[in-house]
Amino acid sequence: MEKSKKLKNYNLGRAFALSGIAMTTIALATYFLGGAPFYYALLFLLGMVLGFIGAFFILLSLRKDNS
Repeated sequence: MEKSKKLKNYNLGRAFALSGIAMTTIALATYFLGGAPFYYALLFLLGMVLGFIGAFFILLSLRKDNS
């Protein structure tokens, strides 16, 4: 039971982290292609937030229980 919960947290964190990486990459592409500043700023910030949420879930899955 505990292994499946940790695996679920890891997979959820990996999905958030990959989404954040993809959004940040799209934001950089939008910036270098000369898009509107609002869009690449919004995509970059959203990518950062998703990346941090993903890192939180990955670290939560690596946590060792004392029980």
